[in-house]
Amino acid sequence: MKLLSVVTAKGARLAAKLPSGILVFTEANELVTGNASSIPFTLRAAITARGGLDRLLPLLQSAADYPDASKFTAQEDSVKVAMPFAPENVFCVGLNYRDHAQESGAPIPQQPVLFAKWTSAMIGPGNRSSCHRIRERWITRRNLA
Repeated sequence: MKLLSVVTAKGARLAAKLPSGILVFTEANELVTGNASSIPFTLRAAITARGGLDRLLPLLQSAADYPDASKFTAQEDSVKVAMPFAPENVFCVGLNYRDHAQESGAPIPQQPVLFAKWTSAMIGPGNRSSCHRIRERWITRRNLA
């Protein structure tokens, strides 16, 4: 079972990729043994909840293993996968390895090179990125979390 976020009419929701398709947990409450209201709406909420994924995985797995779970799944191509979760702004250290500086042709810095990834620069899987044309040559970098 792989956990993911999907876009629904109600916003991003916690889901699982199963062999039979995508199971959105909030749309399959009857599959959950125990208290269905204890399943967080989003992947971020699941990760940051008290006890985190260790507490939730047995509950989610029981829903995924339910014999009729496939009747609650959607085909993968009919579901839009969302960003796993929207992090706060991310601050990074660049050229942090000697080899990294050398491969980019940059001199080895005397102090750390700091840069930020703002939340406005983040997109979900399959979304197109857009840039205003301000340079002749673009250097793009995509980071996967």
